[in-house]
Formats: sequence, C-alpha cells, structure tokens
Amino acid sequence: MSKKDAKNVISSYRKKQKLGPYILGGIAIVLAIVGIVLLIIYLVGGGDGPKISLFSSKTPTPTETPTPTPVTPTSTATMTATATNTPTITPTPTVTPTPTVTPTLAPTVPPSAMCLYVANYGSRTVARANWDVSGAENLGGSSGSLDQPYGIALDLTAGKMVVTNYDSNTISRGNLDGSGGESLGDLGGLLNQPYGIALDTAAGKMVVVNYGDSTVIRANLDGSGAVSLGDLGGLLDSPLGIALDLSAGKMYIANYGDNNIIRANLDGTNPEDLGDLGGNLDDPYDVALDVAAGKLYVANYDSSNIIRANLDGTSPEDLGDLDGKLSYPTGIALDVAGGKMGVTNDD
Repeated sequence: MSKKDAKNVISSYRKKQKLGPYILGGIAIVLAIVGIVLLIIYLVGGGDGPKISLFSSKTPTPTETPTPTPVTPTSTATMTATATNTPTITPTPTVTPTPTVTPTLAPTVPPSAMCLYVANYGSRTVARANWDVSGAENLGGSSGSLDQPYGIALDLTAGKMVVTNYDSNTISRGNLDGSGGESLGDLGGLLNQPYGIALDTAAGKMVVVNYGDSTVIRANLDGSGAVSLGDLGGLLDSPLGIALDLSAGKMYIANYGDNNIIRANLDGTNPEDLGDLGGNLDDPYDVALDVAAGKLYVANYDSSNIIRANLDGTSPEDLGDLDGKLSYPTGIALDVAGGKMGVTNDD
C-alpha cells in the first residue's frame, strides 16, 4: 500500500469517526418518533384506558353515564272546543193553564135533581121544585136557623145549601133536603144586611154581598177566615145579586143603587163598571151567567123585565116581561142545558 493510499484510508476512517455520533443521534431520533407513534396508536385504537381524540385540544373529562331522571307526568290539559256562536233562542214562557171549572147551571140549580131552590123572605123557609114547577115542596126553615133569608147557593159536592139571613146578619147552612140546619154566624162581624151569595167550591170559598154597607165579604165554606174585599174601588152602591165566572176568575154584581153591573177579580182586585147595559137597567136585583155562551142575564125589579148582554156588557137585549109573567122580579137562575131560566117575583 502506498503512502497515498494509506493517507486515504486514514482520512476515510477519520471521516467515519466524525459521522458516527450523527448517525447514532439520527437513529435515536427515529426510534423516539417510532415510540411516540406506537404510543399514540395504542391510546387511540387499543387498550382498556380512556380514549383520547386526536383532535381534542383539551384533556377530556371521563364521560359519565347519566342516571335517567324520572319524569313526573304533567296533567294533560283538556282542550275545550270553542263553540260556534249560536244565536240564543229565548224560550217561550210555558203558560200553565188554569184548570177550567165547569160552572153550575145556576147558583140555585142542582143539575143532578134539575130543581129550583128558592129562599122565601116572608115565611123564612126554602122551597124546592122541578123546573116546570111540578113536585114543589117546602123544605122548612132549615131547622129554625133562617131569619128572613134572601140569597141561596148550593154546594152540590157536599150536598149543602147556604143561605144569607138579611135581618140577623148571619149565614145558615143545611142539607139539600132541608135537614141538618146550622148557623155559620156573622162571619166575624163583617155581615151587614147580606143579600146575594155565591160559592167557589173548588177553592173552598163563599162570597157574600152586603147591601147595608156596600161591601163584599169572602170566607171559607164553614164561615171561618172571613175577610172584607171592600167596596171594589168605591164602585158598589147598595149591591144585591152576585154570580161567579170561575173559569175567568171573575165576579159579577147587580149594583142596585147605580143601575149598573160591576165586574172584578175573585179577590176584589181590578174592579170594572160595565155600565147600565145601554140604559136598560132599572133597579137590577140579580144577575146570572151563561159562561159557555158568553152571556149575562139581569132581573130588573122596577121595570119587571130581563136584560141579556155579553159578559163585557156589550150588545144588550131586552127580553121583556116573559109574556106578562114578571112582576117585580127579585131573583134569576139558568138551566143552561135545558135552555130555561127561572125567575122569582116579589108580587
């Protein structure tokens, strides 16, 4: 080996000596990089430890599995449907009909026997007869309780007659055959020359007209609970006869002193003057009603005739003196079914 070659070998060796540390450092760096890569792969893809996102800039907190919170059910609101505005219909008031009371044929006529009952003022008795005046009989003085009787009315349901005693200011009651007479008294001292009388048996009431003080008295059928309905707004003047239209709740009174007919409610309210029936009334003593036909009949004492008119006093008619049979008539009763009237004469 030449000297030149030897220098080259030595020079080459020295260069290798200088490069050794760099090579070893490079290997160490490579190994370090490989270790880091392996560690990262481990942490990301394998192992039992927590996983770390390669892109997270923060150290993640271990994720806790949340405990399910029980949800208290909220009450379901019931939705109220919005009603379409329907026009409100005002209901027609139901009118309770007033029971129609079939009137008796007349205050003094019992339909079952088709008889007339007459109070005899002078003899203090009651007489009974058929409508053709056959079978007449004297029922006596109702066990001595009658004292110059004028008005008479019948309670057919109870089988009783009720009579006004003009002079003693009392009411008497007896059976339809005249037996069992009793006095119902002076109705609490309210009677003053009582004349006409009518009964509202459905209501259990009697209505009495006082001639003496021009008033109307109402009481129970046994004479208790008597009250004065007054003079009907000052319209009464020496009233005598009375008749009731129970279906309409009205009373009709023959007003002797003023020659007119007075109408009022059964309790005395709403009094009306129906007038003198076209100037035809002349001392009217009694009044009777044919409710079905809408007519009233009046007995004229002084002119001895019968006047007929509508229930409101319109369309009056003079029926005359019944072929000369009337002489100062004081009472009148109707047999509506038979188309007859019965009239008592004072002469």
